[in-house]
Amino acid sequence: RGTFQSFLSTMVELVPRYFIMIALGLSYLIGRKYFDTLSIPDGLIRNAENPFYSLTGQTRVLTYALLLAIHFGKAILIDPIGFSHEYGFECIRNVVEPTDIRLLAPFAVYVVVGLVTLLCNRKGLEPTLAWAVALAWMLTLFPVSGFIKVGTSIADRIVVASTFAFAIFVGRFLSYFLLDFGNILVGEGREHRRPRRLFILVPKVLAVLALFAALSARTNRRSLEWMDSLTLLESSLVSCPRSAKSNLEISKIYSGLYKEKFDLGKAISFLEKAESIDPSYCD
Repeated sequence: RGTFQSFLSTMVELVPRYFIMIALGLSYLIGRKYFDTLSIPDGLIRNAENPFYSLTGQTRVLTYALLLAIHFGKAILIDPIGFSHEYGFECIRNVVEPTDIRLLAPFAVYVVVGLVTLLCNRKGLEPTLAWAVALAWMLTLFPVSGFIKVGTSIADRIVVASTFAFAIFVGRFLSYFLLDFGNILVGEGREHRRPRRLFILVPKVLAVLALFAALSARTNRRSLEWMDSLTLLESSLVSCPRSAKSNLEISKIYSGLYKEKFDLGKAISFLEKAESIDPSYCD
């Protein structure tokens, strides 16, 4: 209880600083808007690199809602698309109509956030503040929210969930998950220890170790893909087979960029596919 009171008093002390930070941030954005330097000028971002940049109206709102949901999923180890070094043109198609089935993803995010918020609110101030801290990381998604035009679309480098919120709160959950470990070590004497608790602890420890091993393997696999142009592009084409840029780049590899990979037939095939996807793209 004392820890929570300390946390609460610290939060109260930080309130003036939060207001100053918000005021500075708003002043910065308003100034950029006034001097017309808030967004990247039209024409500098191509569809092959960020097809969402020039969207307007309903299509922009719906598409960016989907993009935010994808980022939210990546932050909790849910990746519906897969890894691609760039999520360019035709990798993720624009959401044009509200009836698009993919909008279930942002809808699910809103429902989950809303339900957890209500649940925490019913349980009291402490869980509500903890949940607010957990949600604070969503502020970092502002550049990909669609409010301003930037070149960023989807972050590939989120290989494992490594946000502050995920690390702190999942770590806390795992500590509760393994709480029986403390019960085994604490006791008045050896006779008070319950050997049967080991049968509960061992599977829990193995489950946590399996999780860590899976995340390590995932990180290692993706790191190795980034070490070589061919494996990187091949992995991108698995996730985004209709990426004009990836098809064009891999055609260069097979057309003689690496002598040991020379295959003119493959190069022409990828080149023709890139042209069919985006005839205006050239790099």
